[in-house]
Amino acid sequence: MITNDNLKRSFCADGFPTTMRQTRRIIPVSLFVVLASACAASAGRIDYPDAVTGENIAFTDIIEASGTDPLPLFGPPVATGGDTLLFTPVDFRSVSGGDTPSSDITDGQLLMTIASLGDHGVSSIEVREEGVYTVAGPADATALAMAEATLFYWITEVDGEPIKPIGSTETLGPFVASHGGGIDPIGTWSLEGNLDIAGLLGTPGSDVTEVVLSLDNTFVTTASHGGSAAIDCKGFQANSISLPEPASATLIGLGLFCLTGLRTRRK
Repeated sequence: MITNDNLKRSFCADGFPTTMRQTRRIIPVSLFVVLASACAASAGRIDYPDAVTGENIAFTDIIEASGTDPLPLFGPPVATGGDTLLFTPVDFRSVSGGDTPSSDITDGQLLMTIASLGDHGVSSIEVREEGVYTVAGPADATALAMAEATLFYWITEVDGEPIKPIGSTETLGPFVASHGGGIDPIGTWSLEGNLDIAGLLGTPGSDVTEVVLSLDNTFVTTASHGGSAAIDCKGFQANSISLPEPASATLIGLGLFCLTGLRTRRK
């Protein structure tokens, strides 16, 4: 049986758990071959042991990792009100440029546990990532910048009881900007997604009380003939949408019913 601890232990050098590892198809295989040596150059991991607590949700066991670049990339997480977790990267970027062809790939990953507090279940998780890009050069130059994120998520607890994880994936993007491709040479980009946790469980009357979320984030740039390309991540946030558990919702409904009855009698 796959457990929450197994998922954390399997958070491997290339970021996401081996139980859900997939082959990315958006980036040409030849580019991965060219950049393979970079991926092995500086793998690392940072654990953020302190829980980040919102109104109805706690974000715990937060880990970031990379197989391509020194850490941190995302940096320490903070709560921004409600049940939103925010990362504000300072040097999470891919850059290429020069007269000779060049390519760069930056890969960063996050792993976290999202647990409900009190009488609220996790209904869905909204994620958003944003940043800036540049693709420039003379008319005959080539320059390309790309951002993509793959989310792996598992339900690990229902109604306060551990279960055999139920998992799924979702890919955000890719966002692609190319020199001469009809796009502004300097601009902003964003990736957004909504993970339907209640729908994944598919059990009416039960509530998800713990989810493990893993993000595999990739930035790629290529340039040649005097072109230059850069893409930066400026922010990543996860917002958990929670609903009262059935017992609490029933009590609220009874309370409203009693109030309505009382008002009727007074009339």
